[in-house]
Amino acid sequence: MELSLVEFEVCWEFLALGDLPPFLTTPLAEQTFQQRKEKVNSALATLRGRGLADNDGLAPDLTNLLLGLGRFEWAVNAWLTGEHPVRARGASTGVLGILDGDRVLLRRVPVEDLLCELVALAQQTPANVVSLRHTEVKALRQQLIRSGLSEQNARVMSELVDNADWRGQFTVSVCTPDGVYSPLDSIGFHATPHGQVMHSRSATRTTILPATPDAMVNALSRLRDELAA
Repeated sequence: MELSLVEFEVCWEFLALGDLPPFLTTPLAEQTFQQRKEKVNSALATLRGRGLADNDGLAPDLTNLLLGLGRFEWAVNAWLTGEHPVRARGASTGVLGILDGDRVLLRRVPVEDLLCELVALAQQTPANVVSLRHTEVKALRQQLIRSGLSEQNARVMSELVDNADWRGQFTVSVCTPDGVYSPLDSIGFHATPHGQVMHSRSATRTTILPATPDAMVNALSRLRDELAA
């Protein structure tokens, strides 16, 4: 199912789902009252014309998709860069929402396939190599050694940074028993001369790992399970 950003925001507010997903912009936020009213009325008319709403409210299929995206036990948000940036949320309810330009695509995905679907979006993001000055990379290596990291690990870390291109990140949020969503923990990934790598960041440590699709899915699964524990 496809919605415009304005249609999505209007439907989200109609269902009283709270704050928009963090991967979405808010096209109505800076509108005057009159401009907002006109756009809301126009969006509702368009939805009714497409059979997605009537005088009683939103169509059941649309309602269920939006409820699934807004109320969940856990969710993973994706910010992916490149020539064709992609933002997305996959929720434990089996709903995947993808922001593509000014359109939001909503669809059902089996829960067991959800993380794979999100990671697959990253494979569609081309890498652009950006070179750093050698002096900056050398300074980073020396600083890591002074901080207590072994010379070998410092060398590997600086090599992974050299020519790295930030590709995006996945954040994980879990709903606690009292209905509060946890802060977002993240896994980011980069393209480097050594291949694509990811960094898993916690409160005390950042770990650099090869970013194969299977590795990213496993890392997201572990992070989700740790937050839910």
